[in-house]
Amino acid sequence: MNGVVAIRLYLLGIALCLSQITQASGLDGLWQFPKNYAAFHGQFKQYKSIDLLPKPLVSEGTFRYETVGKLTWMTNHPIENRIEVYPDRIIQIQTDQANVQMKADQYPFVKVISDVFFGIFSGKLPDDHFFVVRKPAKTGWLVELTPVDHSLKLIFTSIILEGDEALKQFTMFEHNGDRLRIEFSKLGYQ
Repeated sequence: MNGVVAIRLYLLGIALCLSQITQASGLDGLWQFPKNYAAFHGQFKQYKSIDLLPKPLVSEGTFRYETVGKLTWMTNHPIENRIEVYPDRIIQIQTDQANVQMKADQYPFVKVISDVFFGIFSGKLPDDHFFVVRKPAKTGWLVELTPVDHSLKLIFTSIILEGDEALKQFTMFEHNGDRLRIEFSKLGYQ
């Protein structure tokens, strides 16, 4: 898989994982980003289940979303990797390798990913991205997102978001049978 496609899939997963739930998306009342804070941060443990492998690939790290328009997703284990998302570009920074930068004017999907990231965090996720279904949950809430946007449909079939006061778990189901699950912990605001 070439680097641009890998980054695209990875970043879309992140964008949706970290999302606050908003009124515009029909998910009002689940999780709201406090208006008095400039940043949201936490830790994650990510499980990538690949249909051909017996066990999932596991990675861990931290993230930080800043309301000024920046998301940093830092994988610390097993490989150090940092991805920075801005409204007009995405940058992958990896130790011992050249940085990969994708600009929205060169790669149109960067705009879609950035719109999802920043629309979600600002509380204004456009209705035209997902069909939303609330489902029964043992505790807290559970929501299934099915993409209606053509660009998103090419990447995954559905996403399950689970949480209580905040998003605790994100699961993305891909067309090829692979699955990405991210568990969040130690969440905080600054």
